[in-house]
Amino acid sequence: MGAVKKILDQHDLREQREVTVTQIEKAKQALMNLQLFSDVKWTIKPLDNSNSEPRKNELQLQLEDRWTLIPIAKFSSGGGVKQTTLGAYDANFLGSLYEVGAQIERLENTNSGVAWLRAPESIAGPFGMDLQAWKTARLRTKYVQGPVAPEIKQGFLHQREKFYLELFREVIEDVRVGLILDSESDEFSERFVPTETKDINKGVIPEDSSFLTSGLRLRYNQLKYDSWQVIGSDLDLTSRRSLAIDGRSKSFTAIDGQYRFYLSPFTNHALALRVKAGGSNTNAVQYWNYFGGLSDIRGFVDCRFAGKNYWITNAEYRLPVMVGDSLVIQQVTFFDAVSAKDSPQDLSSASGASIGLGLRIIMPKIYRFTGRFDYAKPILRKDNIPISFGVQQFF
Repeated sequence: MGAVKKILDQHDLREQREVTVTQIEKAKQALMNLQLFSDVKWTIKPLDNSNSEPRKNELQLQLEDRWTLIPIAKFSSGGGVKQTTLGAYDANFLGSLYEVGAQIERLENTNSGVAWLRAPESIAGPFGMDLQAWKTARLRTKYVQGPVAPEIKQGFLHQREKFYLELFREVIEDVRVGLILDSESDEFSERFVPTETKDINKGVIPEDSSFLTSGLRLRYNQLKYDSWQVIGSDLDLTSRRSLAIDGRSKSFTAIDGQYRFYLSPFTNHALALRVKAGGSNTNAVQYWNYFGGLSDIRGFVDCRFAGKNYWITNAEYRLPVMVGDSLVIQQVTFFDAVSAKDSPQDLSSASGASIGLGLRIIMPKIYRFTGRFDYAKPILRKDNIPISFGVQQFF
């Protein structure tokens, strides 16, 4: 595979070269981090070189491929909404390491779609690339906390056309810098909005808008992938400036950061932690941060928490129930907490928190295949959406 040869060349593993065990191990980990192989093994084979000095050996690599042409058929539920996603992607298109894919999604009564092309800088040239085209629709509901349960404040249908391009490059080992260009056009209506929510709106919904965004992204990645586990940490920081091009909206700035940490205290056990935080200075509600439902915090209704500024923390302890070459089952104990507020000064208190138990079904020989089922109980704020399920680890 030409793409694998490029990675070996980057670590100076070429014919007629002397190499060290350290070089070989770094190249092996780089191949495992692609997540395209369930295992990478290397052996040293002595050559018939009795008449040569110094003696020569041959390095042999054995790669166990994962199935990377993946049909997408996801059926997820959480926070009172159901999501169906259909599509396909290949994480190693024609053996090139380019990822190509497309999918359509139905979320309640709305339809969305996305197509994408991704490539690491080692393959695409001096820069890696992430190119995406989106057409999305999402019912958004804003809540306020009532005396017993959340109460609806506003609801609307948010439709967006989006084109996203990121070019990135590794500047020093494990550190990548990226340039982001993003065009977004938003439309709003009360289509599919329940009648009782329309009565609360009283005809007031966000105005249509268009923004052109540029940004910088910094990633520090020391994650190391094995067959089905990951250890290490990574940091992802993004700063964006969005310029209004519709003549009505106001330009704004936003920053976001995420830190993840994975530790294996015992064989096949895993402790996983995630912290996210960010904020913006916009009053455009479509650019606020929404949490609950299918992502970020379990046990709460979709879009339950919203604000310009936020922090999130998630912790999971992943305990093996069964470990095999083709099937792994994990039991997960988790804690989620979120704070979403209009003012950063108010972020000292959490908006909501939950604890729960989950189950993971992992197939190591299939690229990124993890089935997820979670049961969550809110411990700060009340809600009645305890069950969520989907694919891939929660984070």
